[in-house]
Amino acid sequence: MVISPSRRLRWPAACLALVLLAAASSVLGIGIRAGHADDTVKDPYLGQQTAIDDGEQIYREHCIICHGKAGGRGPDLFAVTLTDEEFLETVLNGRPGTVMPSFASMLSHDDIWKVRAFVKANPNGI
Repeated sequence: MVISPSRRLRWPAACLALVLLAAASSVLGIGIRAGHADDTVKDPYLGQQTAIDDGEQIYREHCIICHGKAGGRGPDLFAVTLTDEEFLETVLNGRPGTVMPSFASMLSHDDIWKVRAFVKANPNGI
């Protein structure tokens, strides 16, 4: 069987494209797993008062019904010791086996980070 020159180039080109994509995502800090936070993700809004204020509003609209002012049906978010990655993962994907739903279709990553900034800025609750 004779393989045309153009066909011989497709496989190496496809492999090279995948390697370049993986390298670019690593350099740029982009996670390539859908619905998962990257292991190095950190909340970019920590300590920013405007983001904290926005986070409080989002918390009151979406979170307070279960998590209360310092715990409720859900755990006290002001006292949990989740990493930034774990916080993002939990809000994006929910908690299987609990009543915590996924908020991936309701909140942007920025909204989730602002809630995180608000929670971390208020360790005693609201």
